[in-house]
Amino acid sequence: MAQLQPQSPQPPISLTHLGGRLPVQDSRKVTPGDTFIAITGEITDGHQYIDAAIQKGAVRVIAEPGKLPQNWTAPQGVEFVANADSLKTYRALAHEHRSRFKIPVIAVVGAVGKTTTKELIAALSRGRYAHVHKTEGSQNGFLGIPMTLFGLSAETQVAVIEIGIDDIGAMVDHMRVVNPTHVICTLNGPEHLHQLKTVDIAAEEELKAFDFARDNGRFIAVNLNDSYTRAWWSIHHDQFPALRAVTYSSEVTDYATYTRFYPASDSSHVQTQTLQIHGPGLDVVLTCPLMGDHHAQNLLAAVAVTHAGLGLSAEEMARGLITYQEQFGRNAIKTHDATGAILIHDYYNANPTSMRAGLDLLRGEAKKSGRPAIAVLGDMLELGDDEIHYHEELADAIDGIPHIYLYGPRMRALAARLKSALHSDDLKNIADHIKRHLPQKPVVLIKGSRGMRLETLLPLLDQ
Repeated sequence: MAQLQPQSPQPPISLTHLGGRLPVQDSRKVTPGDTFIAITGEITDGHQYIDAAIQKGAVRVIAEPGKLPQNWTAPQGVEFVANADSLKTYRALAHEHRSRFKIPVIAVVGAVGKTTTKELIAALSRGRYAHVHKTEGSQNGFLGIPMTLFGLSAETQVAVIEIGIDDIGAMVDHMRVVNPTHVICTLNGPEHLHQLKTVDIAAEEELKAFDFARDNGRFIAVNLNDSYTRAWWSIHHDQFPALRAVTYSSEVTDYATYTRFYPASDSSHVQTQTLQIHGPGLDVVLTCPLMGDHHAQNLLAAVAVTHAGLGLSAEEMARGLITYQEQFGRNAIKTHDATGAILIHDYYNANPTSMRAGLDLLRGEAKKSGRPAIAVLGDMLELGDDEIHYHEELADAIDGIPHIYLYGPRMRALAARLKSALHSDDLKNIADHIKRHLPQKPVVLIKGSRGMRLETLLPLLDQ
């Protein structure tokens, strides 16, 4: 498989050439005097919107000549800059813009938990900083990262950048563009295996973010609960001065810098969990805004970064955590208005690791509340050649969940392993079965990859 070639951070055209104004890649957002850069994306090609951008006042167009509309010429008064790779140029300009800022830039990488950890870091940081800039949603790829960097402004005090990879060499490229001051790798596991091929390769690529930090004297937070990260740390730990690296773990026996546990007074209410977190000069109890042991670990990671890396106090972190905002389809726990059932909305993303975490959460919340458990599981996408095997393997994670409903062609493999599960390609059929249980006020987990659109199940429960 061909590897992505590292991109030079030096753009063929500079921001100075653009008159100090940032380039615009969305023609709908062009204002008079802007430079429009035409980028070919996965869904649309910006070269088709050059004329629309000019009509809105673009005075300069950066585009790839081979992708221009036939016989297109730049109107009088509009500068045309021919470019071999518009996306590469856009990213290089974003790197140039980022280099203007002498602020903490925290890179969040990993196969699982990136978005939640990013949101938690941003929330904690608001306890001290009024202007925290972060990746919106999961705009964490080749286009989303530079878009996020261009959002840095004179008032920005801290930036939290989520970085995702789906090919070999991508992390090296992203690190060069973002040039983070702090790096955290959440958890490794199966991700984008249609291109990365194996979990070992995926983890090796993720941990190149730590290689960047080591080689450039940057701060890292190390998750000792992750076997790949732990192995990397065992080799490289002596290359980091104490002030540039901390470790964290839910296992006190790991002798991690930061640890956490559930206080004995923890509430049994299904929508709250409190954690006691210990670190150097830190002993704080925080209420995690998300349920599940995996999210407790995400909060621990965020505390390790903000306390050790940014110097936030316990009071500042507690104050900032209140600002956390619920994310669409990411472990949001809702009460069904008509019946009082508890619905766990977790359908933004799914892979074997997060699916098991979701099932653990379902089991735990059903036990605490004394309610029956129902799991609605959709296909996990982008798992490569072994995708059927990854679905079958979930069979051993189903114990203790009496009602299982499976949706999608890949989930047929799991259905074949489970005698009690119902598989259907019709969400209305699944909804009709669930409605029979709603009077018992069950806890219902709804989880699958984004492409399965399991949020469309929700209105069917009210029909």
